[in-house]
Amino acid sequence: MNKIISSNPKENSLVELLRNNELMLLEVRANWCGGSHIIAPVIKKIEDEFNSTIKIVRMDYDSHREFLNKNNVNSIPVILLVKEGKVLNRIDGTISRGNLKNLVLELLNC
Repeated sequence: MNKIISSNPKENSLVELLRNNELMLLEVRANWCGGSHIIAPVIKKIEDEFNSTIKIVRMDYDSHREFLNKNNVNSIPVILLVKEGKVLNRIDGTISRGNLKNLVLELLNC
């Protein structure tokens, strides 16, 4: 498991958010990315289904490029499932709602 890292004081609040004990789904996206538009409805359905159990955070790749590069996110879309600052699972590209739901359920039951 990789830990979320930052050396930039401007990113401290973001790092603190990602170190929360709650399971978090971090969607890294960009408006210009076709894959981001494909995955958006999947993320929305997961958000609707798990709204009180998992936190969903959407991050614009262009606005956080330095932070994301430090954490080995160099292409999008990417979904990171994070808890306590640790990346528990990483999905590069798109994923079906069923497969993402199964990953979330698996991590919630750990």
